[in-house]
Amino acid sequence: LLNGLITLSSWFVQTDKLTSIFITANDFVFNKFYRYRIIYLMVVLFIYKMVFTVIESVTYVTLFETFNNSHPST
Repeated sequence: LLNGLITLSSWFVQTDKLTSIFITANDFVFNKFYRYRIIYLMVVLFIYKMVFTVIESVTYVTLFETFNNSHPST
């Protein structure tokens, strides 16, 4: 299983330069600030949550606007 994961990760690194940069950055952060890794993960998750919330709200507003425009109130 571990070998499979290593092979998979190396395949990802080979196919995607951005992924390899991200993995390197993650390794650096995890090694340098090992005790803060939980905070780091929480921050990342928080950022993702914020981004998705913004995207969701924008999408809903756009859909609502479209609906209102196509169905004008009498």
